Amino acid sequence: MDGNNIGARIAGLRKEKGMTQAELAAVINISDKAISKWESAGSCPDIDVLIKLSDFFEVSLDYIIRGECMHQQKMFAGSPDAKITRINGLSLIDGINKYYLSRGWHVVKAEQNMSANDWWSVIIVIERNN
Repeated sequence: MDGNNIGARIAGLRKEKGMTQAELAAVINISDKAISKWESAGSCPDIDVLIKLSDFFEVSLDYIIRGECMHQQKMFAGSPDAKITRINGLSLIDGINKYYLSRGWHVVKAEQNMSANDWWSVIIVIERNN
């Protein structure tokens, strides 16, 4: 991981939201000194913090880590016991759409298959609306 670029992307995302380092620190429950170190390439956030940043800024981990803007992503879920058709009472597609539609994504394709070792797998392709 290139700390210079990660820190620059974090700083850019923070500034786009008009936030100070202290404000971002309060949101993700970390010290503002840690954010200052990331932004000056003195260190890199750990994976748990990267996930929090990704969720908060509504960008992919790929964007934060590699700078690649993802317009399409694939998700995979598998279970050895049963078909995965519902999440929190919603159909799988409706549940994903409910979460991602409000963030500018939609489901393009969904496939459900049983693998050779009797695992049900669901592969979902989502795409960001332009």
